[in-house]
Amino acid sequence: MRLRHLALVALSGLLTLGAASGQHAAPPGGTGARLDGSTESTFTASVAKARRTLSKADRARFDQSMELAEHLFGDAATVRRSFNGAPVERVVQMGEMMLKKLDRNGDGKLDADELHAARGQLNSARMSANESAAQATLLNLASAQEQMRAMGTIDQDGDGHGEFAFIGEMAGNAGLRTSRGTPGDEHLQPPLLMPDRFQVSGSVVERTGYVFQVWLPGKDGAVAEAPRGGVGPAQPETEAAEHAWCAYAWPVKRGVTGNRVFFISQEHEVLASDNRSQRYNGRKRTPDAFAALPKGTRELGGKTGRGPRNDGGSWQRAR
Repeated sequence: MRLRHLALVALSGLLTLGAASGQHAAPPGGTGARLDGSTESTFTASVAKARRTLSKADRARFDQSMELAEHLFGDAATVRRSFNGAPVERVVQMGEMMLKKLDRNGDGKLDADELHAARGQLNSARMSANESAAQATLLNLASAQEQMRAMGTIDQDGDGHGEFAFIGEMAGNAGLRTSRGTPGDEHLQPPLLMPDRFQVSGSVVERTGYVFQVWLPGKDGAVAEAPRGGVGPAQPETEAAEHAWCAYAWPVKRGVTGNRVFFISQEHEVLASDNRSQRYNGRKRTPDAFAALPKGTRELGGKTGRGPRNDGGSWQRAR
């Protein structure tokens, strides 16, 4: 089974079946009816009602879609989220479509080997999508940083030159740092990042299978964001923060939500490493501020260039 076929059927069909619509007004079983996966109980009830109102043939195809989804995704919560808002008619069609694409020997059913292959390719497609989203998020952060500096919203030394910021400050979830370098009462309005999608916890943000962290220059080389976002006890160096920053993105679960690790800085170029030697993984193993910088570099703001890196990985322009 070619990956693009599985991505088309499983990812486009299941993952985006109707989750973005958020429409649950029409009861399942009728024209335009949708499954309600907002909670476990509403999903169970909407599935049961859909089955009662479908013909025998359509009910079998509907059940087939649900069964295949459970086999592919492996847990009920993922299935429920994937089908949330999905039109019942579309779910019925998906059973036949998935079987046709995944049944390699043409016997009309999926055996263990076919399901195993499908899961592996689905996971690869999901990781690829997550890695692409991680790169897009880093570019989004870079754009927000440039806007932040251009606006001069943070200017601790009052020299008319704006400084780069932490995620919490750009999302309006943390107070902007004051001339004393401490968090103030003022929040950025309107925010440059979507507040609900950039909630900082433990100094990082998790989204689309990746962990994101921003660093600013500090007395000891770099300063991490406060656990709940914005500036913490360790304050950025005012002058240096006008010129430098960096951010990393690495998998929440290596080999499951993604493989590669990514880096971006004031140079606006996304670098990537295969993460094989570093093995960055969730909150258990994380890159420090200088991981992707040339070996021996212990401050932010320089050119990334080429050659050996601090973390021993091979870093190059992301593709």
